[in-house]
Amino acid sequence: MVSDSDLVTQLREILRSSDLETTTPASVRRQLEVYFGVELTDKKAFVREQIDAFLESDALLESKPEQEEEDCNGDQNDEEGSENDDDKTELPVKAKKRGGGFNKICQLSPQLEKFLGTSQLARTEVVKKMWAYIREHDLQDPTNRRNILCDESLHSLFRVKTINMFQMNKALAKHIWALNDGDGCFKNVKEEDVDETSGERDEKDVKIEEALENNEEESREEEDRSVRKRKRKKRKPAKSEEKPKKKGGGFTKVCSLSPELQAFTGTPQLARTEVVKMLWKYIKENNLQDPSDKRTIICDESLRSLFPVESINMFQMNKQLAKHIWPLVQEDEAGTTNDPEKGKQKMKMETDEDNDESNEEKATSSRIKTEE
Repeated sequence: MVSDSDLVTQLREILRSSDLETTTPASVRRQLEVYFGVELTDKKAFVREQIDAFLESDALLESKPEQEEEDCNGDQNDEEGSENDDDKTELPVKAKKRGGGFNKICQLSPQLEKFLGTSQLARTEVVKKMWAYIREHDLQDPTNRRNILCDESLHSLFRVKTINMFQMNKALAKHIWALNDGDGCFKNVKEEDVDETSGERDEKDVKIEEALENNEEESREEEDRSVRKRKRKKRKPAKSEEKPKKKGGGFTKVCSLSPELQAFTGTPQLARTEVVKMLWKYIKENNLQDPSDKRTIICDESLRSLFPVESINMFQMNKQLAKHIWPLVQEDEAGTTNDPEKGKQKMKMETDEDNDESNEEKATSSRIKTEE
C-alpha cells in the first residue's frame, strides 16, 4: 500500500507541472493511480484536501508577484489606448473557453458571499482570501499552526470555535457551488460564443466536482446515521429495563414481599434476586456464618423474624424465603385484576417446585459433606 507521504510528494509534483485551468481532482487522482499502479478511489477526500493545501501554500506565495504584474499591465494598457482595451476584453473569454479546473468560477453561499464581499469566485481565490484573512488577524493556533481559531466571521461559516486546516478546506465545499444554467454546464452572457468542445469540457468538470461533493455529502450522512444508531443503542437498555416489569418474567420479576420481609428490606416489592443479594449482604456484614461450617447461618433477632430458628442451613434458608416472596397481583391488559386465589395456586406450584429444588439441594449438600 502506498504511504500518504509518497502520495503527497507525487501529487505536488503533478500539480507543479500541470495547468491549473484544466486540471481537476479526478485527473490528479488518475495520474497518481497510473504512477503507483494502485486503486485510490478510497483516497478521494485525502487527494482533495492535499490539493487544497497545495493551492493554499503555493498559490498564496505567488499572489503578490502576480498582483504587481497585473498592476503594471494595467498601467500599460491605459497608455496604449483602445486597441489594448479590446485585447483586455478578449483575454477573459479565452480563459473561460479553456473551462473547468481549479480556477473555474463558482457560486458562493450567502454566508461566504457576505464574508468575501462577492457572489462568484474561483475556489483558488476563495482559499487565497481565506488564508489572507487568517494571517492578517493572526488566527492560527500558536501551539499548532494547522489549527485555526475561529473569530465571529469564521464562526458564521464553520459553526465551530476551532477547525483544522484540512477540515476547513472540506467545510468550504458546502459554501462553494458549481455555476450552472440548469443543464450542468457553466455559461453566461459574455461567453455565448464559446464553442461546443469547451462547453462539453465544462459540463464534464462540473459533473466531476458535483460527484466529489456528493461523495463528501454521502460520507457525512453515513456518519450522521452511525451516530444516530449509536444513540438509539444507548437508549435501548433503559427500555429493556422496563420490559421485565411489564412482562413479569424471569428471575428479575418483581414480586410482593411478606410484612416480615418488608420490614427487613424496607420495600414492599422486590425481585427475588435482589432479596437474596440483600440477605447475603446482611449476613456477611454482621458475620452470621458459622465459623465451623460456612453453610450454616446463625440467626440474629432480625433473621429470626423471618426464620423462627436459632440457625439455618443456606439451602433451607432459600426454601424458607419462598414463603415470604409472593406473586405480584397486577391489573392485566384486558382490565381484569388477578384473582388472589390464582395467586395462591401459583404460590403452591412454586412451593412444589421449591420442594423439587430442595431434594436436589440435599443431594448437593450430601456430596459436599462426603467431599469434606
